[in-house]
Amino acid sequence: MRIVVVEDEPRTRTGIVQLIRKLSDHYEVVGEAENGLAGLELIERLRPDLVFMDIKMPLMTGIEMLERLTEQGITPKTVILTGYSEFEYARKAIQMKVYEYLEKPITAKNLQLILEKVEQELMYDCLLGIRGGNTTEKIQHMLQRYMLSESESVEPNMMISKLQSLIGLRTGHIQVFNVYLGNGEEQALHEHKARLKQALQQQPDTVYVICELAAYQELVAIFQLAGEQPIQQYVSRLTETMNQQGAQTICCYRGLEHLSELKRCLIELRKLRKWSMVLGNQDVIYRERIEGLQPQTFHYPLHLEQKARSAIIASKWDVLNRYVTEFVNECAGAVYRPQDVFESYTRFFTALTHTATEMHSSELAVQQHELLLPLLQSQTCFELHDAYEAILSWISNMHKPQVNSLNLTVNKALHLIHQHYQEGITLDEIASTLHITPEYLSSLFNKEVKRSFSAYMKELRINKAKELLIVSGLKAYEVASQIGYSDSTYFSRVFKEATGMSPVEYQKLHR
Repeated sequence: MRIVVVEDEPRTRTGIVQLIRKLSDHYEVVGEAENGLAGLELIERLRPDLVFMDIKMPLMTGIEMLERLTEQGITPKTVILTGYSEFEYARKAIQMKVYEYLEKPITAKNLQLILEKVEQELMYDCLLGIRGGNTTEKIQHMLQRYMLSESESVEPNMMISKLQSLIGLRTGHIQVFNVYLGNGEEQALHEHKARLKQALQQQPDTVYVICELAAYQELVAIFQLAGEQPIQQYVSRLTETMNQQGAQTICCYRGLEHLSELKRCLIELRKLRKWSMVLGNQDVIYRERIEGLQPQTFHYPLHLEQKARSAIIASKWDVLNRYVTEFVNECAGAVYRPQDVFESYTRFFTALTHTATEMHSSELAVQQHELLLPLLQSQTCFELHDAYEAILSWISNMHKPQVNSLNLTVNKALHLIHQHYQEGITLDEIASTLHITPEYLSSLFNKEVKRSFSAYMKELRINKAKELLIVSGLKAYEVASQIGYSDSTYFSRVFKEATGMSPVEYQKLHR
């Protein structure tokens, strides 16, 4: 354990250093300073695990030094040493999350207790895989690891205890505010995070942390308001802030008594998010609001599907647009269960794409499941709209002359891949069928498709796996078998590398 001592009294400083060295060889005093300014520079450079520092010092007080370090995100465990017992000093030290507050003279017993306690916490940090340095980064790292882990072992329990301490949360009245961003760019994520941070800072004495969950396209704010405040009004204002300038975010929230409920809370919020298909995004979505609704039964408009399919067969695109608009309006005509709306959209537009494919060249079939996948993955009103607009545009443009930029040989190879990917068809087998060398096919495939044969196969299988996990109800190992993976464990690993979550997590999120 690396230690720095900042103390303006030479005899006291020397005594503490000597005492630390006597207690154990494991404790390494890596630096000493005689005033706050020198201490600041020393800590910035050495980044110790533990700092002992006086409060009253020349050039810069201990509190001022700690504030400067905190602004930079440098947050070693800190023990305040002082001969002053005024309440204001103690209160300020506690606000700065000082690890301990001890009056001089320091006894060997008290010092040893502190050192052992710090050493134990550092061991926990190492066990939990927590990086040193910036507290915000530590919290982000731990939250991501906890929320993305599938285990319910002792380790997450240790993490929760550590997290609650680092964030500064009390038990009870913890709020979780989930912001779903959809498929936005990384820059947009940073802008939304900055906006959310600014909104949370406007409320005095709010304790909060914001975590990015890129795999789920989410921001998660965990916060606690000072005193008794109407939380629903507050989160409604947060939602208004997040939806400024036409942002397509979906905001949900729920209260917790303890941070250990966080993972179950996020699963619930992801399910609640789908109510945006019915309610839109203008106000925050929460459980009590949903429980107060009385959703009606949605009756699928088969007559509109049949008319829309007839319009495709007759190539009457204006008529098709009219029936699609009628279908969308019917889905929005009352408060229905989001699952009913989602299933109706899926059924309606799958039927249209099947009809369009049957009426035109089979070459278009290779695009069909890729086109439907965004619809099947939709969680919000915006994603539903974007997905069906893309499908409608694709269908409406099918009558126009198409310039096929792909080489005929590559087109044949793609057909073979899509027909036989479940059987694990290889590049060599396709090349043999097409009577060309594997080397030539590989080169041609890379040039035309802009990715390798193996990368294309992997992408195709993962996309098909997503579709099956959402609509088929099959278990993960059954999906693995369906798409040509004999080893379900290997499939799960490949799937998580591609999507950021396991097949089971993905299925829970989208069903």
